[in-house]
Amino acid sequence: MANDDLKKKVNQFAFSSVEMMGKYIAGKVVASIIVGVATFFFCRYIDIRPAWLLAIIAGLGNLIPIVGPWIVMIICALFAVFQDPMDALYISIFCIAIQTLDQFLITPLVVGKGIDLSPLVIIVVITVGSLFLGFWGLMFAIPIAAVVKIFYTIFIKNRDRKPASEEVVVIDKGDVD
Repeated sequence: MANDDLKKKVNQFAFSSVEMMGKYIAGKVVASIIVGVATFFFCRYIDIRPAWLLAIIAGLGNLIPIVGPWIVMIICALFAVFQDPMDALYISIFCIAIQTLDQFLITPLVVGKGIDLSPLVIIVVITVGSLFLGFWGLMFAIPIAAVVKIFYTIFIKNRDRKPASEEVVVIDKGDVD
């Protein structure tokens, strides 16, 4: 009996972990689309061409931790410097601003909502992950935190709780009118 309960919990843990990874990836894609769209409109505003190409590069670069935003900034600045040197400065400042906004607001809100972790937890997890594990800590801090939360919920928090299929509902006949 206990073995069947463990199997159910392990299956639930595996299913929930895979589902969470899908939500995490979807959240990162949404955050990258937001960064790409913002880059497109900024490039159009200061007339850097081709704005659509720089927007795609910014969106894709946002998926790469640490070095992605810097590569995007260099590419955007190179496109801008040949059109107007001051635009290179403007786009560089914009890239730093949008990446800061992404790291401390967009990603924690969008990804955190998808995987049910608070934005503050996301920021702390990313910071601690990057301090201890550098690049790999940034890459895997959020998914690991979500898996730990799932593990805690299934195996520790609900340890004494019976699976939904085994719960018994008792109705007191004195309460029925």
